Amino acid sequence: MRHQRGFTLVEIVVVISIVVLVAALTWPVFRKAKAQALEASSISNMRQLHVAIGVYRSDYEGVEYGSMEDMGLPDAPSPQYLGPSVSTLRPPTMTSRGYYYYPVPSSIDHRNPPWKVYCPEHLGQTVLLADVWFNPVIGDPPYPYYFMDPLTTKYVIGITLDGNIKRKTAQGPLSLTWWDR
Repeated sequence: MRHQRGFTLVEIVVVISIVVLVAALTWPVFRKAKAQALEASSISNMRQLHVAIGVYRSDYEGVEYGSMEDMGLPDAPSPQYLGPSVSTLRPPTMTSRGYYYYPVPSSIDHRNPPWKVYCPEHLGQTVLLADVWFNPVIGDPPYPYYFMDPLTTKYVIGITLDGNIKRKTAQGPLSLTWWDR
């Protein structure tokens, strides 16, 4: 009587098929979990930056609303202003370049309406920081940065002056008024 050693080709194909099927069924779950983890990390980072900016504002006796200078906001939320504890806070994606900081000094604010006008009109809904790099760039867009592309749909997470998180999916270049469309 002969004893067979090893596996038959049919057995190997069946096992490989089962492994591929299980991987295909679980891939969307892992992908969604990864996206949720990236979003949670980004929101946590923005909240930390918001607190650091708030501390900076209180040190410089900023008012509640008005121009960037009136509110005591720093030129940019960088470590030189906010301290070394926030120096590593970047959007948690492969295309990370830093959070988009909406206010700019009044002397160079060419938006319509400018920050000084927009901020009091929209009260606590004014977005201070946003993770514009949350969506990976696909292909070769006609603009150097996809957030300027008017045809690309973007999913962006932002934090307002009063600390609320805003999520938005829309087309158009990211600007001061993008959040209101």
